[in-house]
Amino acid sequence: MFVPKLTITNTLLKRIARIDAAQEVILNAPLVPAWERKFQQEAMNRSVHHSTKIEGNELSMKDVEKVLTGGKVQTRRIRDIQEVINYRNAAQYISDHFSEGEHKMVTEGNLKSIHKALTVDILPEQWRGRYRDKKAMEVDVVSGKTVFEAMSPAKLETALHDFFFWYNSREGKEWHPVIRAGVLHYQITYIHPFVEANGRTARTMATLSLYNDGYDIKKFFSLDEYYDQNIEEYYKFLQTADKAGDTTEWLEYFSDGLGEELNRIKERIVALSRDRAFRDRVGGQIALGERQIDIIKFIEKVGYFQNKDFKALYPDLSDDTILRELKPLIEKKLIKKQGKTRGARYVLT
Repeated sequence: MFVPKLTITNTLLKRIARIDAAQEVILNAPLVPAWERKFQQEAMNRSVHHSTKIEGNELSMKDVEKVLTGGKVQTRRIRDIQEVINYRNAAQYISDHFSEGEHKMVTEGNLKSIHKALTVDILPEQWRGRYRDKKAMEVDVVSGKTVFEAMSPAKLETALHDFFFWYNSREGKEWHPVIRAGVLHYQITYIHPFVEANGRTARTMATLSLYNDGYDIKKFFSLDEYYDQNIEEYYKFLQTADKAGDTTEWLEYFSDGLGEELNRIKERIVALSRDRAFRDRVGGQIALGERQIDIIKFIEKVGYFQNKDFKALYPDLSDDTILRELKPLIEKKLIKKQGKTRGARYVLT
């Protein structure tokens, strides 16, 4: 029977506490703009770009954005475009089958479905969503030495069955969602069940796990960007568990990455928000447009907003259009006007 090997260190506890604190701020921020979809789309773009880039995809972030919106890009490898489309479809699979905090069973069927979605027109049909029946290893191209050898095909099905039995058991569900997702990520890469795309499948399944355990966090986050910043470190920490089967160092790294990502999002949202007194005055969450958010950020930075600042922020918009953006902010008592001449200022209330 599978039992995860790890030690609950002070480092791991601190990093999980940091994650939980950031999550709380994000979910309860005074200003949760109507443009949540923009945050979500940005997270999707970053996830697709960085996860596929880790595996060798050559498309830039701008290229990925074009592909995801139906645009055309120039590339010498059609495969790169297909990988982006596949990742988007895998994310859609998660949205279609898992809602935040439902705590559904996560099964080998889900694992195979994610792999199938990620490998459309990448692998032959017979290998999509099907476990490998041959050895898998990685060889150092310089030394010729084997640096990683996955378990034999004869053992991998039993290993996956045992793992998912634990994951869905009462004992497995008692672990913190971050630890569950980290262990899931590691086990898939360690068992290496498919002939190709094991890494991106593991990262996608970790995201699925977090969503299913209540860590949807409005779909604002991307795990993959942190890994792509230092791919060697990512693989190094995966290999720390390989040596003794103890995932402590890997989980510390995994939780640090999620914490970095969520704190980056938290700081961005806090920059669009006011303090608790502000929340009390305006009655909680307020939907604002992107231009209105820009105006508030400008005032927070400079201290005020004047007519002459219109053209600096929006050179292509008329004064009348900007005034229409200001009016709801005044009506909601988020800002107020000081003065009546051309030198009038708008300040936060």
